[in-house]
Amino acid sequence: MSGKATMNRSWRLALAAAFALTWAWPGSSSAIIVQVDSIKGRTTSFTPNKRLVGQTANADDDTVRRAINIADCDTYVKADKPEITVTWTWMDMSGLLAMVDARWTVKIAPPGQTCNVEELEKIDAESKCKLLTNTSKFNLSAKGQQVHINVKDLIGDTKCDSKSDLQAKVYFLIKHKPVDRSGFGSATTVESTIMNVTIDLQAPDAPKITSVNPGGQSLKVAWDHAVADSSMGSRIYWSSVSFDSAKVTQASHSEKVSATSYHITSLTNGQEYFVGVTAVDENDNESAGSNVETGMPIQVQDLWQYYKASGGSSEAGYYGCSAGQTAGGGGGWLLLGALAGLLLWRRRRASLRGLALLALVAVVQLPAWTASASSPRTASIDARMGLYEPQIDSEFSGTTGATPYNDLMADSAWAKSFNIDWRILHGFGELGAGMGFSWWTQDGTSKSIDGSATDDKNQLMVVPVTLDLVYRFDVLAKKWNFPLIPYARGGVVYAFWWSFDGTDNVSVYKDAAGKSHRGEGGVAGLHWTAGLRLLLDVFEPQAAKSFDIELGVNHSYLFAEFQRMSINNFGDPKAFDLSDDIVWFGLAFDI
Repeated sequence: MSGKATMNRSWRLALAAAFALTWAWPGSSSAIIVQVDSIKGRTTSFTPNKRLVGQTANADDDTVRRAINIADCDTYVKADKPEITVTWTWMDMSGLLAMVDARWTVKIAPPGQTCNVEELEKIDAESKCKLLTNTSKFNLSAKGQQVHINVKDLIGDTKCDSKSDLQAKVYFLIKHKPVDRSGFGSATTVESTIMNVTIDLQAPDAPKITSVNPGGQSLKVAWDHAVADSSMGSRIYWSSVSFDSAKVTQASHSEKVSATSYHITSLTNGQEYFVGVTAVDENDNESAGSNVETGMPIQVQDLWQYYKASGGSSEAGYYGCSAGQTAGGGGGWLLLGALAGLLLWRRRRASLRGLALLALVAVVQLPAWTASASSPRTASIDARMGLYEPQIDSEFSGTTGATPYNDLMADSAWAKSFNIDWRILHGFGELGAGMGFSWWTQDGTSKSIDGSATDDKNQLMVVPVTLDLVYRFDVLAKKWNFPLIPYARGGVVYAFWWSFDGTDNVSVYKDAAGKSHRGEGGVAGLHWTAGLRLLLDVFEPQAAKSFDIELGVNHSYLFAEFQRMSINNFGDPKAFDLSDDIVWFGLAFDI
C-alpha cells in the first residue's frame, strides 16, 4: 500500500472517530428553550392589560416588552386577586441528548431581587424571591405547562408613585440529567430561563405647546417634547371650559399620536378653546399637562368657498347626471383614477432637447434596425407626466377680474396619466380607439373671511377620464425604418373634481339664502393631442427582440406631446372651468 493511500485511510479513521466521540460524548448542558405561549387572567373577574400580555415569544426575548405602567400598577395593587395564568412550552433543542428525571419549577423575583438558580426549591434567606410551584415532573418537549402568578408578587414592595423604572424576573428552572444515545449520562444540572417584566413607574416630562393657530372650525396645535425621543407619543386635550395643567385630562382628547402637531377639528368658529398636551411614553405612561394655551377657530374660505364668494357661477354637481348633487356621482371613477395613478410614480420625463438628440442618434443607426415585430400588435399603452393648472380664474377675466385659484393655490402641479388604445385599422398609418385616466391634486392655503392669510390648508383634486381615437403615421417607420412617429389623438373628456377644506372634508359653501353648495362635480368637454414618438428599439435591437419574445412587447418609445383640454361643459359660461394646455412626457409600449 502506498504512503498516500495510508494517509487517506488515517484521515478517514480520524474523522470517523471524531464523529463517534461527538455522538457519544455527554454534553454538559442541553439547549433548552422556554417559550411563553400566552398570558391571561386566571379568572374572568381579572383581565391584565395588553402591555403585560405581550405576544408568543421565547421567555428570554427582550425585544418583546412585557410591562406594568403607573396606571396598571394602581389597578393591580387595588385588585382583590390579580392573578394571571402563564402557559409555556419547553423544548430540548440539542438534537442528540435525552432527558432523565426532568423536573421544573417557577420562581419570581420582584424589582431589585434575584433568585437562586442552582437548586429548584431553594430560596436564599436574604432574598425576597418567591417559589410559585413545587417541583413537577414532565415529559420531553412538554407543551402547555401552566403556572399561576399573582401580579402583586411582580410589583413587590415597589410603590406605584416611586417614579422608578425597574424589572421583575420570572425564572423558569428545569432540572434534568442529560443522557446521550450510547446510554452514558452526565451529572444532574439545573438550567434557567428568565422572563423580564418591566415595572415602569416613571412618567415622562411634560411637553411645551409652541403654537395654536386658528383655522376654519379647527385649531392646529404644535409642541416640543422636553427630551427628543422617537418613541415618545402625545395626547392632545381641548375644551371650551377653562382648565389648567393639573386638570388637563378632564377635557376632550385625541388618541395617542406620534407627531408633534395636531389638527383639532369639528369646533365652533368664534368660540374660545383651551388646549393642552401630554407626553405618552412607550409603556403608555402619561406626563402631566403642558402649558395650557387658548385659540379661537375663525371663519375661513377654501378654494370653493372663495370662488363662490367671488361671484363664481358654477353650481357644481355632475354634468349630465340628474343625481349629480350627490356625493357618489363619481366614486367609481375615482377608484379607477387611483389605480392608474399607482402605475405612474416612477416614470421619468424626457426633455424636448433630449428627444431631438435621441432622434439624431437613431437616424445615424438606422441600418442596424428593422421595424418588424415577431408578435402581433393589438394595443398600445403609455404613462406620462405633465404640469397642469386648471383655468378656473378665466370665468372672471371679462368681469370682476377675481383670481380665486391664483390667490389660494400654487401655480401648477404634476399630473399623472395612463392611456391605452386598441388597434382597429392599419393601412396608411394606424388607427386605434381607447381611453385614458389622469390624476392631479394641488394644495393651497385658505384665507380668513377678512382676507388675511391662515395656516388652514385646502386641496383641489381633478381626475379627467377620456375616450379617444388615435392615429399614428408609422408609414415611414415601416417603409424606411424611420424611428420618429407622429400621431394625433382626440375625443371626449369628463373630469371629476373635488374641493377639500382644511379638515379634509368636501368643501361646502352657504349662499345668502342659506342654500348649501358642495364643492364637487363633473365637467365634460373635448380634447385633442399632437405628439411625437421616438422608437427605442434602435438603441438596443437585441434587447428589443428579447423584450418582444419574453413579454410580448413589440416596441418601446419615449414621447412628447401637446394636449389641449377644453373642459367647460362644451362652452357653458357657468361651468367650473378645468381647461388647460399641457405638455406631456412619457414612455409607451406596443403590445
